[in-house]
Amino acid sequence: MEKPCVMLALTSRQLAASLEQALSGAALAAPCCCEEDARAFLAMRRPDVVICDAPGDGASLSQLQRLREVTRGAPLAMVSDGPMGAVADAEYLEADDVLERPFSEVRLRTCVATLTRLRRAEQQARAAAQAMSMRALAARDAFVEMFSALIEYRNQPHGHHLDRIRTGVRLLLTAYRALYPERALPQAQEDAIVQASVLHDIGAVGVPDSILLKPGRLTPEEYDIMKKHTAVGAASLSSPALPEGDLLIEAARAITASHHERWDGSGYPEGLRGEQIPLAARAVAVCDVLDALLGPRVYRREMSFDEALSSLVDGRGTLFDPDLIDALLSARQAFEELYRAMPPAQD
Repeated sequence: MEKPCVMLALTSRQLAASLEQALSGAALAAPCCCEEDARAFLAMRRPDVVICDAPGDGASLSQLQRLREVTRGAPLAMVSDGPMGAVADAEYLEADDVLERPFSEVRLRTCVATLTRLRRAEQQARAAAQAMSMRALAARDAFVEMFSALIEYRNQPHGHHLDRIRTGVRLLLTAYRALYPERALPQAQEDAIVQASVLHDIGAVGVPDSILLKPGRLTPEEYDIMKKHTAVGAASLSSPALPEGDLLIEAARAITASHHERWDGSGYPEGLRGEQIPLAARAVAVCDVLDALLGPRVYRREMSFDEALSSLVDGRGTLFDPDLIDALLSARQAFEELYRAMPPAQD
């Protein structure tokens, strides 16, 4: 085992020097008897163990709590001149050991070795948990990609609709953040919305092919069936087997349920209006309609970018969140580049 790194955060330089000598050969010990010494030490190393004064023997409770913070939770062993008070204070601070003076060199070295093993075992456990979490996230991301590919293959076998939606939502939220920083979402939540955007039509699996793939306009009865895809999608993401509080699942559920809601309440399925509609769904709605307008349909030609943008602007504050339309306008160049790279006419 690599030698332990020990920070001797003691007010007495004599005591610190004595402990440094006692640990010689068994640990790399550094006296830190003032704030300047401690800052210099922590700039270069992170201790495995901190040996410090007990409250009442040279340190206050607040100083010890601060010591825990700056050493990132390194185990604390407190040096005390009295057994009872020190033990009580140690329990209050959740200290890992108490060295009651006088103590032997063997006791000191054993304390340092034991706490070092504890520290390193915790670090290894954290690293293993992080690695497992990253593998789980990678597997989840791969599942989302595969599932979205299946959705797109059924809807548009040769299309890039979902690629454009995902990129467009990223561009739109980035522009929204720049225009309205006070309303910006945490980055992790924004990333989840972007990733979940490709699942917006997951409920289409519940729509018959005769309706989903119909080349012409839908009849009112067919349209009523088509509208059920929002409820189907939201229900599929409400399984008790799915983790509660997961940002991706929450974003996907909001998007699938509400991306056809409209700012003025004229949308479906719930007739939500304004900020009752989750921001994730409002953002996907803008990008989804833009993509639909720019693509060809049997019953109309595809629009130019200017025409499609003008149509969205006409819906500002009625069909669409006005702030998101402003964000779209501010990111116009980036969106034009996106549609030049992946034009819907080639789908």
